[in-house]
Amino acid sequence: KDEFLNSAKQSDVVYICSPNNPTGNQFDKQLVLEIIDMLEDKLIVVDEAYVEFADYSLSSDVAKYNNIVILRTLSKAFGLAGARIGYLISDEKFAQVFRSIIQSPYPVNSLSLTIASMMFSNYSYIKATIELIKNERKRVIDSLSKLNGIKVFNSSANFIFMETYDKYNAILKELEKGGIVVKKIGDIQGYRGCIRVTVGTKDMNDKFIKSIEKAV
Repeated sequence: KDEFLNSAKQSDVVYICSPNNPTGNQFDKQLVLEIIDMLEDKLIVVDEAYVEFADYSLSSDVAKYNNIVILRTLSKAFGLAGARIGYLISDEKFAQVFRSIIQSPYPVNSLSLTIASMMFSNYSYIKATIELIKNERKRVIDSLSKLNGIKVFNSSANFIFMETYDKYNAILKELEKGGIVVKKIGDIQGYRGCIRVTVGTKDMNDKFIKSIEKAV
């Protein structure tokens, strides 16, 4: 916390990814709000691209601050990456600046807006799908956590981050044999042999788990 604050105080814009990518973790909400309170003179951008899969959102707290901008996308939970639709949540003053300076010359096309409207009108289906993914996420994490030689991190997103140490190449080889594509991260910030996998259907996840079991 102290290290983050020291760095943030020297910045003009503070970026918080919640849940984080690629680890999938989400910091304690109270801790994040405490940090925001200490940075009242900074613009704080909160990336909530994966928030539909998470435990909380800061959207209900925006009204209490004039320096928070929350970014959202329909590319993840809604599956509309090709439509290139996103939106922000902020106080009225910032929204007006965004609308007049940024959005006005670069508006979202009408087809994408129509698709987005249709998706929001069928949100019950989206919500049910999200719950299925969250249940599968827990099942996969529980299964992989029983294996020796790898470390599986808890996730608040629709993907799972793993540290595989010296099993990295063996795991990638086994996954490739099964036609399973993952994000190959490798060594990052002191973590060794990392991969990130998106949570799929039950059959997809079972195939992934079996491949990992064979490799370790």
